[in-house]
Amino acid sequence: MLPADVKITVLASWTNITTEGILANSSTTGYAAGWGIDALKPFALYPAALAEKIYGKSLNFDLER
Repeated sequence: MLPADVKITVLASWTNITTEGILANSSTTGYAAGWGIDALKPFALYPAALAEKIYGKSLNFDLER
């Protein structure tokens, strides 16, 4: 389990969404397998930001900009 004071940075941008009824959406930049980051659940996939916090260092995911 991660400490409560772990900070995760979010890259946000504005774009027009043409689908009616959709206010916003989000996604992750990538996933890491639990066995590669020494996570509690080795067969789970973890979003990039969370995986980096569990692993304790950058996993060098490329950000889409």
